[in-house]
Amino acid sequence: MNQEPFGDWSHQYTPQEHNMQPPVNIYKEKEVLRHDYLFWLIILLIAGILFPSNSPLIAIFGAVLAGMSLSVGISLKRSLYAFIGLLIFAFLLGILRTPEGTPIKLTAPPEKPQYFSIIQERSSKSIDAIFSSQKSEILQAMLLGNTQKLSWETKNSLNRSGLRHITAISGMHIATIYILLTFFFVAIGLWRQHALVVSSIIMILYVLLIGAPPSAVRALIMGMFLVFSELLGRPGNGARFLVFAASIMIFLNPQIVWSIGFQLSFSAVLGIIFLSPIFERAFERFPNPLHIQTLISISLAAQVSVFPLLLFYFGEGSIVGILVNILIIPLLPLLLVSSFVAVALGIIHPLLGIIFSVPATILLSGLLFIMNFAATPSFSTVIVPSFSWALIIPYYFILMLIVLHKKASAGAPSN
Repeated sequence: MNQEPFGDWSHQYTPQEHNMQPPVNIYKEKEVLRHDYLFWLIILLIAGILFPSNSPLIAIFGAVLAGMSLSVGISLKRSLYAFIGLLIFAFLLGILRTPEGTPIKLTAPPEKPQYFSIIQERSSKSIDAIFSSQKSEILQAMLLGNTQKLSWETKNSLNRSGLRHITAISGMHIATIYILLTFFFVAIGLWRQHALVVSSIIMILYVLLIGAPPSAVRALIMGMFLVFSELLGRPGNGARFLVFAASIMIFLNPQIVWSIGFQLSFSAVLGIIFLSPIFERAFERFPNPLHIQTLISISLAAQVSVFPLLLFYFGEGSIVGILVNILIIPLLPLLLVSSFVAVALGIIHPLLGIIFSVPATILLSGLLFIMNFAATPSFSTVIVPSFSWALIIPYYFILMLIVLHKKASAGAPSN
């Protein structure tokens, strides 16, 4: 039986299979599903009771709504309904708890702690001292989230070449830093479990340091779910982690659903989860050196998923982005690691940073060459100045039908 991200939607049991699997297995699957969603429901309820704007009755009201959705999803063995119920619950509870539309502020001060500002300022000065102007702009955004330092020319080239996403600290950035930190702590003698916990704490501080942009928060929450699932010995599931991350973010700030960064980030990850396997199956007949099929599939899935949003918000979308991302994405982990090393040493002394910046400088030069070359032709982008939101709904509806059809085809017995 195929394991799908949101559960088994398509498989139909034959009489032989039904006889081979006793009903207790089905009940056990429902019980596991129920425990999963009730756990996150309780987490949101606790937060609702501890930080109410009006009354704990709001949390109880939200629990009734969510419980109905969860019950429908569990009884029909359709975890998608249960996930939708959880998202609706988080949104309604967030709205009801913030009637003035003000996002919930826990104990965070209005400004960053002084030591955060000092670290960010020194890191920024280290980048400026080591790298030339355009390279510095890119790294300021990639490492510190300082996208305001990107010039108009650089932003335009990034948009036209389809590389704007590399300046948003998201999944690849968080995963690379996570892996690097875990490897370092294991190398100095920590147990892997302890290394994962310490790395998680550092990653939380890093995301707070860069201002907690939606893409970074989403990636951090998903990464921590993955870490905790490994610590607990339970298999991870990308789609579940994505929904839980969205629920927490929407609960804390329901206005975030209107954020362009939030929409682009979650659309891209949903596309990677559901569409990239479809593209990979389509490319199975072709050679796969250096996992090129996976890179192409991920790039295609992300580009297809966010394309209508790019047209709607920015009026243009890159045509050459898929090819450019195939060339650039394999280099990003190396660029991130080498840049972090150079910047960290540059904080100690600028000369150390310059000496160890050679690998990062070479990679950045290659990235800028490809970016500027791809952004030059007039045909690199398609411009649609008045793309209507009414076209977005059928676009994603068609994508959903394609995904469901492919799931059904994959689950059907071969003749």
